[in-house]
Amino acid sequence: MQLPTLKDKGIIPLKDESYLTNGYWDMVIDWIPGMRSIRLRDLPSFVQTTDPNDVIFNFVIEAVESAPKASGLVIQTFNVLEKEVLDALSTMFPCV
Repeated sequence: MQLPTLKDKGIIPLKDESYLTNGYWDMVIDWIPGMRSIRLRDLPSFVQTTDPNDVIFNFVIEAVESAPKASGLVIQTFNVLEKEVLDALSTMFPCV
């Protein structure tokens, strides 16, 4: 859900390929609700693009932006494993 914010902040897509090897991926993102100490390297691999027009990257951004309009969301986990994340998502989407 935070991918549009990461894009707006200029964190993704990458400026160039050197960002894959210069330690940039170790950046801690400490403002994502329910996720402590997550690093860029912990995000799905499709964010490792330098192309702002990448089809998969933009598809996921569009899907995230349309999620609030959904009548329900299915999250492939359960409360015992990721309670903090599910609690945070529940505040954004009452039909999780």
